[in-house]
Amino acid sequence: MKRCFLFLLLVGLLWPTTPSAQNRSCRLFTFDADQMFNKYLLRQVYEQYLERDAFFCSGFSAAEAREYGNKAKQAYLDLLGPMPNRTAVAVEHCGNHNFGAFSLEKIIYQSSPNRRVTANLYLPGQAGKHPVVLMLCGHGAQGKQTPFYQYQAALYAANGIATMVVDPPGQGERFQLIDKDGNNPARGGSGTNEHTLLLMNSLIVGESMVKDELWDNLRAIDYLCSRPDIDTSRIGCFGFSGGGTQAEYLLAFDTRIKVGGIGGYFTQRRRSMEVIAPQDGCQHLPGEGLKALEQVDFVTAFAPKPLIIINGAYDFVDRIGAEAGYRELKKFYAACGRPEQVLLYTGDDGHAFGEEKQRLVLAWFLKYLCNKEQKGQTFRNPSSEADYASVKAFAEETGITPAYDFEPIPANEMLCTPKGNLSTFLPKGELLTPARNQQIWQEQAGSRAKFHTLSPEAQNRQVISLAGINPGVEVRVEKAGSTALEGIRFERYILHAENETPLPCLLLLPDKPQRDAVRIILHEQGKCLIADSCIQLCQNSGEIILLADLRGLGESRDKPERNESKYFNTEYSVGMMSLHIGKTLVGQRATDILMLASFIGQHETLKNCRDLQLEAYGKCVPPALHAAFLLDNLREIRLHSELPSWEYLLEHPTTKEQLSYIVPKASKYYDLPDLQKALKARKISVIH
Repeated sequence: MKRCFLFLLLVGLLWPTTPSAQNRSCRLFTFDADQMFNKYLLRQVYEQYLERDAFFCSGFSAAEAREYGNKAKQAYLDLLGPMPNRTAVAVEHCGNHNFGAFSLEKIIYQSSPNRRVTANLYLPGQAGKHPVVLMLCGHGAQGKQTPFYQYQAALYAANGIATMVVDPPGQGERFQLIDKDGNNPARGGSGTNEHTLLLMNSLIVGESMVKDELWDNLRAIDYLCSRPDIDTSRIGCFGFSGGGTQAEYLLAFDTRIKVGGIGGYFTQRRRSMEVIAPQDGCQHLPGEGLKALEQVDFVTAFAPKPLIIINGAYDFVDRIGAEAGYRELKKFYAACGRPEQVLLYTGDDGHAFGEEKQRLVLAWFLKYLCNKEQKGQTFRNPSSEADYASVKAFAEETGITPAYDFEPIPANEMLCTPKGNLSTFLPKGELLTPARNQQIWQEQAGSRAKFHTLSPEAQNRQVISLAGINPGVEVRVEKAGSTALEGIRFERYILHAENETPLPCLLLLPDKPQRDAVRIILHEQGKCLIADSCIQLCQNSGEIILLADLRGLGESRDKPERNESKYFNTEYSVGMMSLHIGKTLVGQRATDILMLASFIGQHETLKNCRDLQLEAYGKCVPPALHAAFLLDNLREIRLHSELPSWEYLLEHPTTKEQLSYIVPKASKYYDLPDLQKALKARKISVIH
């Protein structure tokens, strides 16, 4: 019995079997590669800022500071692109309430024809022309109705400053993604999930959430300037958290603003990306890194006008980046001769805007917007009990004392629409953001048709430019091992190229190839998932098969914790960092495919193969379509994807994983079906 067992064991060890892909070590990296793509992008983020950092490390004059600020603003304008036409602001007055120390007006204004914005205007109780502050809402579902913003606006109005609070898209009464039953499938706890989905949707047609919010806010100031009770020479702006984002972008653009405040947002973009990962879609203007625009640089366009910055010592908004940025800003203001007109106050708290901070910001506006510097001025505040020590010196300078109580206003007294949402109150022709994007798409149809009239060379240039592909990539091949299986060799390689991420790939090489072709197979879940089935295919058909993990997929998939579920994209972090430095996931992955083609051209056996076949699944499909234009010996491309086109995304704006598929601004030139049509015209088979 014992001899029989040993015999069977020996036979089992020697009998030819096909081991699993796991046993064949289809994972090639000897390190944890789930941070590789992130670190690659982050390094480029830092490198893009080296030249601008050198400017701030040098000594510079007032004239050089002004020149720097002007260049920063021009770079900002370039990224924004053309703004909408500035028409007369159409306004609907929806009621008002008098609360004694202040009154409240409910307003709907059109920032563009058929684009309505809900807002509340708080006016001081006394008659006359008032200074005004545009108070921009942070992230929260209630928008302007949030008790915090009511409180602040009432407080300012009671102290003589008119205050307008505007609902951003996706908040308050301005939800944009409403289904046929009136529900919002994107609505989350913060109420701002829409911001990211709307960004993805808008990028397709060359728009952005930053631009949309900026335009709404600019038009709010246009409206305020039309009122006889507003002093247009004394306009201020303040925002906290997501409102701080809006404030920073608005201060850089609108020269009518004389005093500014940014709360719970100011830091260094690079530090924010490194420490907590990219944030909501409304907080990024793609290409900022490519233009070397740090957060400080937007403020230089506003300098040296009075600016207060409010942060928390334990905020997720990075303190190290905030203090580094403030040192640069202080130096900039000093060069302009106004070092006293910029202040960073860091409270002993987190992402909060408590009593101390509120007093300091209001005192700042009273001082610089209202010129209330003399002793004896009354500062009205909801509480006389809070600790005042941390702002005592500034308070004494402005002569302020607390003296006002406030009760939140019931929501029904603040709403501009009957049911609390513009989407249920829209007249015919009103355009929510998704409908606006679809309209732009339709207007660009004629431009897309021209793609098919271009020469192949011109099409190639357009694809390379829009997607950001590196067409001349040259690879260095590292062999990571080889295993003999039944009828084939299982070879492992890591491809390296300058300024690109390493690319792991598996070559399945039959002992007797049956076809003079190489078949590249790319799967969004990675090569290990399909390795076993491809081995069987290779053994049965005699095909030469090359498998690879495009960057950010398979072995190099980004850490899940860096991609919050509210962003509707499992690779949101690397996708947004890519856009920041002027690249796309599609273009970078297309470059990876060109690296595979370069490897084929170097391999002793493969370089003699006449034909190339490309098969792509899911997120690999758009990169494959783009790379196909640059593969001279490509004969066939097989596509496995549920996404038929970018137009589909515009029609279904809550689709997940959009960032993995899109190329910003490409809608003016082509859609994915246009690429397929053009490839067919080159005698390349496109199979679904």
